[in-house]
Amino acid sequence: MMFKMYGQAWNLPVCGVHEHSAAKSLKLSEEKDSQGITRELLRAAKINAEEQRQIYTQFITRSRPHVCFKKRQFGEFMTMLGWSVEHLQALFRSFDSQRHGCLSFKHFIMGLAAVEPTIEHGGTPAEIRCRYIFRYYDSNQDNKISFREFRSMVADIRRCKGQTLSLDELQREAEKSAMVFGSESRATLGLHEFLTAVGQLKFRGTSLLLRSPISILRYLAGVGLHEPVLANGPAGEGGGKSPRSISSDKSGPFSRSSGLSIAQLGPGGGGISPVSGNPAAVTESPFLPPRVPRLGESFELAAHSVKVKKTGMVVNVSTLWDFEGTEAINGTLNIQRDTSFNRLHSFECFSDSFLPNDILKALRYFERSIKGAGASACAPVPFSAATAPGSKASGSTKSPKDAFTWGREIQKTALAQSILQLCHQVEEIFAQEPRLITITSPVYVLGDLHGNYEDLMCFEKVLWRLGPLLTPASFLFLGDYVDRGAHGLEVVSYLFAQKMVAPHKFFLLRGNHELRVVQKTFTFYDECLNAFGDTLGKEVWEAVNKAFDNMPLAAVIDKKIFCVHGGIPPPYMGGGMVNAILDIPCPLKEPEKEAPLAWEIMWNDPVSLETIWPPEAANTIRQNQGFGPNTKRGTAHVFSEDALQDFLGRNSLSHVIRAHEVQQSGFQLQPCGRCLTVFSSSHYCGASNEAACILCENMKLRVIRLDTA
Repeated sequence: MMFKMYGQAWNLPVCGVHEHSAAKSLKLSEEKDSQGITRELLRAAKINAEEQRQIYTQFITRSRPHVCFKKRQFGEFMTMLGWSVEHLQALFRSFDSQRHGCLSFKHFIMGLAAVEPTIEHGGTPAEIRCRYIFRYYDSNQDNKISFREFRSMVADIRRCKGQTLSLDELQREAEKSAMVFGSESRATLGLHEFLTAVGQLKFRGTSLLLRSPISILRYLAGVGLHEPVLANGPAGEGGGKSPRSISSDKSGPFSRSSGLSIAQLGPGGGGISPVSGNPAAVTESPFLPPRVPRLGESFELAAHSVKVKKTGMVVNVSTLWDFEGTEAINGTLNIQRDTSFNRLHSFECFSDSFLPNDILKALRYFERSIKGAGASACAPVPFSAATAPGSKASGSTKSPKDAFTWGREIQKTALAQSILQLCHQVEEIFAQEPRLITITSPVYVLGDLHGNYEDLMCFEKVLWRLGPLLTPASFLFLGDYVDRGAHGLEVVSYLFAQKMVAPHKFFLLRGNHELRVVQKTFTFYDECLNAFGDTLGKEVWEAVNKAFDNMPLAAVIDKKIFCVHGGIPPPYMGGGMVNAILDIPCPLKEPEKEAPLAWEIMWNDPVSLETIWPPEAANTIRQNQGFGPNTKRGTAHVFSEDALQDFLGRNSLSHVIRAHEVQQSGFQLQPCGRCLTVFSSSHYCGASNEAACILCENMKLRVIRLDTA
């Protein structure tokens, strides 16, 4: 019996698990393994009896009190072999050939052998590996590979060979490769067709796929046991850069010298890819436990102490060593003046000389009213003659001005130059984020602002008066920051500045008004020219739009809530999978031409078929998988309740939060209670509507309406 090989010959402790139940779980019957497939695979991977014993010990220890690996235990183990989080769902699917949702020791060690980097790819081992590869790319587990799934496989093979392909080149290469399977293979590809084509050498390159970044043999030998593994993947992988082409400077289990993760290229990763914009960020995953301190890691004192008024306003920021010699610091305690690289951003965020703080300080001045001639103030006017380098002006006297105006003392050229610098710097931050970002609750989600700086300040005072850094929540804005309202420049400057101060807590998505052609039709282009003149105004406008070109397009909160400006994509674009958004190129200057999927999610609207007239139009939508022409906007599509339900089920999501449409109460609950529209600009275009936001916390979606009176 095979169990003798796995258990009895080792005399292993089973760590509190009853030995009979362990034997029952691990026993490989001769009937099911009559051809010795397991032995042959282990032999090909060079996993000998001693190494099997070590793997068994780890398996039992990590799986207790069960005798199988569930997704979390599997994820914990495979990340130690260098697999990144975005690979784990597809990898688990490839191991779980019986679709039990958990792995016995037999299936676990067979999977380890199949992905061993040194295993030969010929004969029986090659056929077994191809079955694993097929399951890996079969993201919806329908025993067929769609063309998009096949295209992901082709992309990985090319990348393993160190070849660079654009998206168009990849499409043509995948279409050419699909022809070897027959005329019908463009739609779907079955396992038998796949194995036959590979066995007859009609389709080549599978030997490069599904190779573990770290050999299990190397791991067991003690190399790599203590290597740090980021949540985004092994060293050098998953830095959060957006895919600009199919080639990259990253490395991983699907490449030799270059390549994007499979989750960024298509549905091979399956479901929602937990991709983070920051390499150091810990990404939540069903395969991994919540963030816990690593070995040797502990809490540390923050460098700054913050003083706050009872109104919630920050009035003073001091470093801890500013308190030396006072009763606040015990005389025996030596506070080290730590200005290391790790604390550099912290020091910048609280520094008056940090550009975003300069901009925010100027916006405070813009927000205030100053009454009476010769009004005095202890601080000089930002970007005025008094603050210019080498100026001898005191700046202690301010001219009167109304709230939400700049007054006469601001030097517009100096202000414009600072905005230009801000745009260039925030553009780089956006470019490092994936097109689909993942966020962990609590999160406040805000909709369209449309140049309504007054309402934005109301939200600030209610939700993040201490600033995003000192607020225990994240903030997600769904786009449409400019046009129609009077203060688009100020809204953009504020949001960009806060993004630089708290890049991992302030998230900005792109809406349909973050497009040059739309802004020239409406007001933002003219607003920039009126503020700074034709030449400098055009320069500022273009700098703002270059930052817009790099903005993410969608977000997922807690792996369950899809957030976007417009609406869901149709199923004939990227298979209707949210992963497809990761394929969208960056920067994206003309979405309608360069990335139709981006155009759709920025413009689409939900619709109730009962309100469609004539009835024939509703029937057309039903016949087109729940999508129809968006006649109200003259572009993109509307989607029905059925289309929404299909999208949510396909991606294992619970809700969609979107913006894009003004709502009288600031929000609207739409089809089947699973789609929420939020609008965050009150009195829009002179109307009487309210502003609102959505709080996602503790598995609840709570609407907060803002009283701006």
